[in-house]
Amino acid sequence: MSPGLAILDTWLMMLTATVFLWLGAASLYSKSGGADAGVALLGGVAGCALVAVLGRGRKAGQRTALALRLAIVCCVAYFAWFQQRPWFPLDDSALVRGSFRQEFVLQRLEQLGVFLPFMVPFIFFGIWRGKALPRIHTPSEAGSRASSSVLLGLVGVALAAVLTARLVGPPKLGLASWTLGGIMIAVLLVELARRVNRAEFPAFVAFAVVVVVTPVLLLWP
Repeated sequence: MSPGLAILDTWLMMLTATVFLWLGAASLYSKSGGADAGVALLGGVAGCALVAVLGRGRKAGQRTALALRLAIVCCVAYFAWFQQRPWFPLDDSALVRGSFRQEFVLQRLEQLGVFLPFMVPFIFFGIWRGKALPRIHTPSEAGSRASSSVLLGLVGVALAAVLTARLVGPPKLGLASWTLGGIMIAVLLVELARRVNRAEFPAFVAFAVVVVVTPVLLLWP
């Protein structure tokens, strides 16, 4: 059960890093940039660094991993409350319960009630993993060449699909195409997460290539 939870944790970190890097790249290309792009890129870099740390097993520094998780939580909190158009804005049309100050506090408490169920497990799951999970074995040298070939093939397919989408053009791709592409990326990240948990460094390199190159290929003007 523990290895499965570890793969899930690494996959979530990969997905988080991917979303942040895509958001940051989109902000830069749209020239909206500013603090939003900087925070998104910071969250993406922190996510990639955390994936690298998780791939080291028991050799990973627990304080470093926890600090990276907290940095990601802070980035999510920024987008939730502290940007010009936050995800959790105040509802001005709501009935005022008591004074305006009380209404402000009540709405913020309600938003925290939505935010914390996602973020608290994010931190505690990392603490559990660092203390309870045994290091997963490193793959043997005999299978390293075949493993690298499979990784190369997966990355090649992913980049080919992204390049095809760029050449065809996003407006011409229907909902089914984007759904299939999202599923392919999710499955690819699951396989990369499994390999990262086996301390396969090429798997982390493959993840870094996919997560950095794909938004560049899609968004390059």
